[in-house]
Amino acid sequence: MKRILSYGLVYFLFLTFPVNAFALLGFDFDIKGSMSTGYDDNVTLANENRKSDSVTKLSAGIGAKQEGKTHDLNIEGIFTQYLFANHSSFNNNSQNVNVDFKKTLSKHDRLAITDRFVHAEDPESFEDSFGRTSGRYSYYQNILDTKYIRDISKNVSLESHYGNEIYSSSRKDVDDSSVLHRVGADAVYIHSSAMAFLLGYDFATIHAEDNGRADVHTVSTGIRHFLTKQLYLDGRAGVSFVDSFDGRNTSEPNIAVTLTNDFNKTDSANLSYRKTSMPSSDTADIWDSWQVAMNLSRQLLERLRGSVSVFFGKGEYEALSIKDTQTGVRTQLSYDVRENVTVFLSYTYSEVDSNLATRSYNRNMVDVGVKIAF
Repeated sequence: MKRILSYGLVYFLFLTFPVNAFALLGFDFDIKGSMSTGYDDNVTLANENRKSDSVTKLSAGIGAKQEGKTHDLNIEGIFTQYLFANHSSFNNNSQNVNVDFKKTLSKHDRLAITDRFVHAEDPESFEDSFGRTSGRYSYYQNILDTKYIRDISKNVSLESHYGNEIYSSSRKDVDDSSVLHRVGADAVYIHSSAMAFLLGYDFATIHAEDNGRADVHTVSTGIRHFLTKQLYLDGRAGVSFVDSFDGRNTSEPNIAVTLTNDFNKTDSANLSYRKTSMPSSDTADIWDSWQVAMNLSRQLLERLRGSVSVFFGKGEYEALSIKDTQTGVRTQLSYDVRENVTVFLSYTYSEVDSNLATRSYNRNMVDVGVKIAF
């Protein structure tokens, strides 16, 4: 509860800190809002006792950006209110705060910090819902990542990183785990402008209250290869040595491959595959999973834009013997009515098939609305 209050305080201070005070510090601002209404055929995210409803979303956000000679700082806060037409007890609001900071410390040293805070009832992406206990309940999550880069020579650099993840849920049968810590280092060799290699080590550890501790050591090697100026491949493969909560020791493959095509400044596509074994942030168990995801965003006409996201994954909680298969598709069309006014229409389908019947469900959502930016 103390962690939740502290993050809530940070969010409150960000939204209430006077704009003039930020302006005096050299910040530029973006203010945006959106309003949409749609239909959700499974607002309870459940196999049994599923309910459908019309849902209205009202969102307001503010972004602050500061650019200096040696640093860039971006802060964004978004507040969204959800109103249910037939089930007012489900009315809720979500809050998001995103922070990105980059600092050039010297000619050879750089620092990067990102922090993502979310309080919500609905998972915000297919990746967020993958392995999640089904049902409607609120959760708090904060993910921090820091990276320090040191250039040893023109072709060699060392990267050290630390991150942590905090998760807390309102659901009594979902564990509130302690902080998941991640620390590691990479040695990067730039062979040419089109090719780079790396060798890395990562360590993740978590101590769950009343359920012991789990550790994962991962050694891996990787590559980045530019096939063309805008088409490039990121690949990483290795092995994870897993010490589970129940004392079992196993070795598992660890693979991450992403193919990205940046067609231009506005259009992009990527296809990724990931295979990992990591401690779960909401269950005292190891989440052994693989997933494939594809994202495409294109400018179809001068004012018409389209995007498609596809997700498929399989995962298993080893000690609990729970096996989930998840499928998801999201499409959206948006049309620029004016320079700062956009109307949109989106459709999302998600399905979870589990060997535990209470975890299985499917869901269809349609949403239409307008976005305004200042």
